[in-house]
Formats: sequence, structure tokens, C-alpha cells
Amino acid sequence: MKSKKTTATPKAVALMYDAGRDSAPRVAAKGSGELAKKILELARQHNIPVRSDPDLIELLSRVDVLDEIPADLYTAVAQILAFLYDVNKRKLSTESPERSDNAERNLYGLAGDDPPADEIRGDSQ
Repeated sequence: MKSKKTTATPKAVALMYDAGRDSAPRVAAKGSGELAKKILELARQHNIPVRSDPDLIELLSRVDVLDEIPADLYTAVAQILAFLYDVNKRKLSTESPERSDNAERNLYGLAGDDPPADEIRGDSQ
């Protein structure tokens, strides 16, 4: 019996966090299919870090846009944000002073599928 190869529908969630205003990160955007591809493309164009985490995407996709993430997801999201904080810190140390503001973004992306390596920001480049 031959198995059909299924192609997973891409999913994406963008998070934002303003430490002066928010008590927790918020969902800035979310989508699947073409909308997910657009979210990832915008992240790539604006050098916003993207991390692949299919399990977390499933949970975050249940949160409404602009709502804060629920407390039971704090630990998982905190691990992602710590990783991305480190990425931004490394970018700051390698960018020229006039570009350093680009590395201090408060938007982060999560991909639910496995995007190509060039779509995942934050890996040593």
C-alpha cells in the first residue's frame, strides 16, 4: 500500500511585547496557508527573528490577535523570547551604530511548519 505524501499547511504567529505597556507578550498576527507565508515574508523583509515550533503554534493560534498570551504558555514563550533576546544582542554587537535600532525590535515570529533554513532567523549567520 502506497502512502500519500501530504503537504502541511504552513502556519505562523507573530508576537509583540512592550515591557512598558504589556504584562505579557501579545499575538500581533496569525494565519495559515497564504497568510502564514505573507507573515513569514514580512518577517524576513524586516529582519524579524523567526523560530519554528509547531506545538507552540498550535497553542498560540487559539489566542485572538492583540490578546496577551495565557499564563500557561509563559514558560514556552519565555524560552523563545530568551533565545531571540540573545539573537538581538548578537546582532547589536555586529551591526553598525546606525543600524542597531533594527535589532531591538519587539516583534518575533513563530512558524508552525519547518520553513527553509533561510527563513529561520536567529541561527548563527
